[in-house]
Amino acid sequence: MQSAPALVVVLLFLPANGMTADQVANRVGLRFDAQVVRVGDGDSVELIPVGETKPLTVRLEGIDAPELAEPFGREARSFARTLLLKQHVHVHGRDTDRYGRLVARVSVGTRDASLELLRAGLACYFTRYATDPLLAEAQARARASAIGFWAANAQKPQCATRSPQRRNRRRPDSKPPAIACDADRQAYSALRSHPLTDLTNSVQGRRCHGLAGGSDHGFPA
Repeated sequence: MQSAPALVVVLLFLPANGMTADQVANRVGLRFDAQVVRVGDGDSVELIPVGETKPLTVRLEGIDAPELAEPFGREARSFARTLLLKQHVHVHGRDTDRYGRLVARVSVGTRDASLELLRAGLACYFTRYATDPLLAEAQARARASAIGFWAANAQKPQCATRSPQRRNRRRPDSKPPAIACDADRQAYSALRSHPLTDLTNSVQGRRCHGLAGGSDHGFPA
């Protein structure tokens, strides 16, 4: 009989799907239709490809939504449920993650789930693993408009407060950044292309040195 520790090791390496790791990996680069049967949280769903029976767990590409126990975690899941649950969706596999999930863009009609969550201020642009100017712009607009957890007095989930590269690093005791001061380079470019406000000032009226001077955060002037 197999020992308990060995069973734990085996379970840790099973993919988070009804499919094998190879079956999941083979979907990278593919486009296919499916029906969403479960929404785990704001950025993960379970779906069944059309014509198949085994469920596939998908991580929405390009975003990081709050965990359920975090501020706005349940709101993000509720939003994703309303948008995706029991819907016929189109899936574009992009990668796999360390948990064996397919990382993909999922859309309902013309609505891209990753973009919709960012526009609602219920997810962060995951700059560590994505380089998409549309996602960057969606987050920049949500922040500038103080939507969702970007509202001034709203509690912030970890994705909105962790020191970026992950958006750009700043000391924990520093003042709150001005609009897009700690945004990644793409978000900065998006805002310059589609100006929403004077980038030299924050909503509180503080000067945004990183954008105005081009040195604090390494952005061009």
